[in-house]
Amino acid sequence: MKRVVVDASVSLKWIFDDEEDANFALTILNDAVEGRVQLISPTVWLYEVANGIRSAILRRRIDLSKGQKLLSVVLKVAPEFFDFPPLVIKAFKNANKHEISVYDASYLALAAAEKAEFYTGDESLYKKVKPLKFVKLISQY
Repeated sequence: MKRVVVDASVSLKWIFDDEEDANFALTILNDAVEGRVQLISPTVWLYEVANGIRSAILRRRIDLSKGQKLLSVVLKVAPEFFDFPPLVIKAFKNANKHEISVYDASYLALAAAEKAEFYTGDESLYKKVKPLKFVKLISQY
């Protein structure tokens, strides 16, 4: 089965369907549920998704009760998680090379290690790492 790395920007589109390109994010989720792809992510995904929901609460986009429900929903369809020391070392190197956060670089490191495509909804991240052919915008799914 094809393995695909997804970051929090993609996963948050699963629960905030008014986001740009949410339809593509829902397609990749549906493909995972149907067994056509296997979603994988570094464990930082958990914290980034929770933080994204927290940000929506702070912006008064949703209330706390809705945020807690959305977190429960997204955790039920969470990707398989990877976290190991070589991934952190590679992420640190990628962060410095591409001038991105170590969090974002961890997705790159995992995709490279697993020989998987990496889908993101973060256009600024995509522009910085575009030469890496395994990195795709979610709208390219």
